[in-house]
Parts: sequence; C-alpha cells; structure tokens
Amino acid sequence: MFVSLLLRHISASERTNLCKTTEDLAAIRESVELLNKRIEVERAALEKKRERLNSENAAEISKEIQRLSDDALEFSKTGEEARFAVDKAVCEIERTGSKIKAAEMCLVAARKMKEAARAAETIAITEIQDVTRRRRTRETLQEEILEKIEETAQEIRSSRRTIEEGLERVNSAKMEAEEEEETQWQWSELRRRSSSSYKGNYTSRRETVLMDVSGLDMMMNGDGTASSVAVLKPAMSIGQILSRKLLLANESAMMINGRVSLVLFHCRVSVNVGMKVVVEPDVTDKLLMRQLLKFDGMRQKGKLEYIERHMALFF
Repeated sequence: MFVSLLLRHISASERTNLCKTTEDLAAIRESVELLNKRIEVERAALEKKRERLNSENAAEISKEIQRLSDDALEFSKTGEEARFAVDKAVCEIERTGSKIKAAEMCLVAARKMKEAARAAETIAITEIQDVTRRRRTRETLQEEILEKIEETAQEIRSSRRTIEEGLERVNSAKMEAEEEEETQWQWSELRRRSSSSYKGNYTSRRETVLMDVSGLDMMMNGDGTASSVAVLKPAMSIGQILSRKLLLANESAMMINGRVSLVLFHCRVSVNVGMKVVVEPDVTDKLLMRQLLKFDGMRQKGKLEYIERHMALFF
C-alpha cells in the first residue's frame, strides 16, 4: 500500500530511473552469484590441477599458477565494480525515498492549504452575503423612508392649502363683517340722531328707564304706563369709535391666529426610532371646518344680531 502510494506520486523520470536501478541491481546480484559459483568451480578445478601438478613438472605448474592468478585478479576487479554499482544503486534508492517523503510532506501541506483556502472562501462568501443583505435592507429602508417622507410632504402641502383656503374664507368673512359693521354703524348713527330729536320733545316727562328682555328700554310715564322706546347711549368721539373698532379687529385677528396656530400645532409630523412617519391632519380639518361653520352660521343666522351686539359698545 505504501509502495503503491509512493509510486503514484513519483514522477515518470524518477520511476524510470528507479526501475532501471532495480534491474541493474538484480543483474549485478545475478552476476555476483554466477561469479561465486565460477569461483567455487575454479577452486575445485584448481585443487584438482594442484593435485595433478604435484605430479607434473615445475614449469607447467608455474604457468598454470600465473594464469589462475590473472583470472583471480579479473574476478576481483569484476567484484569491486559490482560492489560499487550496488552501493550506487542503494544511494539512488535512498535519495528516491527522501524525495518521496518530501513529496508526501508537500502533498499533505497542499491538502491543508486547500482546506484552509476553502474555509476562508466560505467565510468570505458568508461575509459578502451578510454585507449584501445589510445593504439591501438599508436601501429598502431608505426607499420606504423616502416614500413616507414624500407622502408626508404631500399631506402637509394639502393641509397647508386647506389652511390657506380656510384663512382666505376667514378673511373674507371678516371683511364682510367689517362692511356690515360699517353699514350698521352708519345706520345706528342715523337712528341716534333721529332718536335725539324725538327725545327733545319729551324732556318734561318723569321717566324711569328699565331694560326689557328683548334688548329695548322701557320708559315709565307719569300715569303709570310703560312705553317701549329705543334709548341710545351718550355720543362718542370718532377717535373712540375707531379705537373700539381697532380693538375688535385685533381681538378677532388674535382669535383667528390662535386657531391657526392650534391647527398647525396639531398638524405635526412625528418620526420615531423605527423610522415610522405619522401624520395627523384630521384635527386640522375638524378645526378649520368648525371655524368656517362658525362664520357661516354667523353670517346666515345671526349676523345682524352679532353686529348690533358689538356695535353697542360704541354708543
């Protein structure tokens, strides 16, 4: 298993070199074994020849010994070369093993780096998704806030137009009331003059003035009878009359301004922490309608009595 794993991660050239070195080592081992066998055979033959040479002459013995020594030297040289080749193959195998171990360590490090990169990529993708979600939520909230602000602005503009229309109606009603007051003042001036001339004819009569529930003065005659006549107050100067009218105008203007300020106070826009916009224009509409109905009712039902009651202050 380990050898197959090692061979899987070794390059093709190193695998070829390893196979070649293994084959060379096997060939060297076979040659060494063959040489050992030949040496044993030669030794046996040498022993036989030695026994045979013991019986032969010395010259032939010396020649045979020289030949055998040469063969022994050749065999020793061949053995040294084979041993050197074996040592070289062992070194190559050790070097290849160290390379395999280094490759395994690099493979493990690469796998760990790959896992770390995947984890970092997952974390980065999660953070990007969170940032994108927050940005979309923020953009959605901003769009909702802008829409609500636009709706609030439109409602405020419509409320402002309603207030301006109400103020225009109030001002028109005020101008009509002032015109009616001016007309009533002229009419009352004429009536006062005519009543003064009528009053001069009855200066010798003993009179007791009483106030009727209808607003007319009761005059008690000497015979006990009561006559209902209009008694006017002492005449006032033009400056006093104008000052009274100015005071009345200021009071009505203050009343209208108070109503308008109250309307504007109730037509408010409140923005809380959750960015919810709330507009309350109903109070504005109710107050304006109430004020306008008040002036309309005053004009249609009791305008003349209202003017007479206020004009009585001038006399």
